[in-house]
Amino acid sequence: MPWYNRVREGAIVAPDGTRIVYQFEDVSEEFDKRGTVWQFVDADGQFVQDLGISGNRYPMRFYFSGLDYDLEAAQFTELIKQKGIFLLEHPFYGNKQVIPNGKIRRNDNLVTEGNQAIWELTFYETFGGA
Repeated sequence: MPWYNRVREGAIVAPDGTRIVYQFEDVSEEFDKRGTVWQFVDADGQFVQDLGISGNRYPMRFYFSGLDYDLEAAQFTELIKQKGIFLLEHPFYGNKQVIPNGKIRRNDNLVTEGNQAIWELTFYETFGGA
């Protein structure tokens, strides 16, 4: 089975149980490889301490389009403001427990891309907390 047959529907489930399906384009995941570099006087080279990895981050771009896109985008606005752990049903990486963090941006390009709202935000994978 080719990779494109393994791409699933994308959805986000809020802490209150509300589930919204979203449109998507390119997807990605990020994590940091952590370490400390030690350099000593009168010694060539360096010592690197491996401190493991961070949790995964999922920078996302959500699309809502069509005649009712503004209502769907408004519902997403209220959904994403909720406090707590979300379930990200990622179309390519599977289900993840996440919390949105950082800047959240909505664009409504009414003249150049009417009937469409684009959301950009990053979800941080978590094993608990809110």
